[in-house]
Amino acid sequence: MSNKSEIDLHIHSSASDGQYTSAQLMLLAQEVGLSVVALTDHDTTAGLAEAKQAAQTVGIRLISGIELDTKYPGIGGNFHILGYGIDPTHPALQEVCLDFASQRQERAERIFWYLESCGVCPSRQRVYELAGNGVMGRPHFARAMVEQGLVSSTREAFDLYLDTPQFQTIDRQKPHPREAIRMIMQAGGIAVLAHPSQLKLGEHLLSDLLVELKNDGLGGLECYYSTHSQEQTDQYVTLANQFGLFITGGSDFHGEKVKPQIELGRGIDGSLCIPSRLKILDQVTV
Repeated sequence: MSNKSEIDLHIHSSASDGQYTSAQLMLLAQEVGLSVVALTDHDTTAGLAEAKQAAQTVGIRLISGIELDTKYPGIGGNFHILGYGIDPTHPALQEVCLDFASQRQERAERIFWYLESCGVCPSRQRVYELAGNGVMGRPHFARAMVEQGLVSSTREAFDLYLDTPQFQTIDRQKPHPREAIRMIMQAGGIAVLAHPSQLKLGEHLLSDLLVELKNDGLGGLECYYSTHSQEQTDQYVTLANQFGLFITGGSDFHGEKVKPQIELGRGIDGSLCIPSRLKILDQVTV
């Protein structure tokens, strides 16, 4: 298997917390040799129309996607559900996205208060500038903190302030994963559990979780991911095959200013390797 992938099914634009606009992402994807990409912005489909037009111009197959942030009682980590082949205009999904955007706006004020209580005060104006018209997220705060010299890196911002147990106490309410799966399916998409390693579950607990989520309608597992070791990748591929789930993969690219260690189509230090063909590609619409 070569070091270079022709597909990347997990990328983010400035419509959520990415660095580049969705049109710029399509140009970058062409430059690095990708032929199929999925735009999976957090809790929004706002970048998909622009991405679709740009993808057609540069000859890339675009899969309409989304990444929904969820919470499962008793399980920590980033519990995200990806949706592929969704109808971006589906009324129920759009209603949910608008509600999430409102919740994120309210959360932003709590984050400002929380950071001030921690003794770090990123510029309110700069955070809003970085978010632009997109959905405001933690990376916007992290980037502002780096620019002001409050932390040395976005990773440090998360480790010290934005991804701690204390931060979780002021975070927004999130739907149960089964609700996210249901929303994705209603919008005509396939629901996939993102980056399972971030759940920090042992193989037995993860197996039990996959059984439960498959009963709820889960269709796939993100086996290839930028921070997965080869051992983890092999484990997740085995589990996906065991439970009849689609195998997916993506870099989780946000841009070098947000996640400098991750390259589009590649991942950590260029080591990501996604098969150029995955069965799920035959099941999702453009």
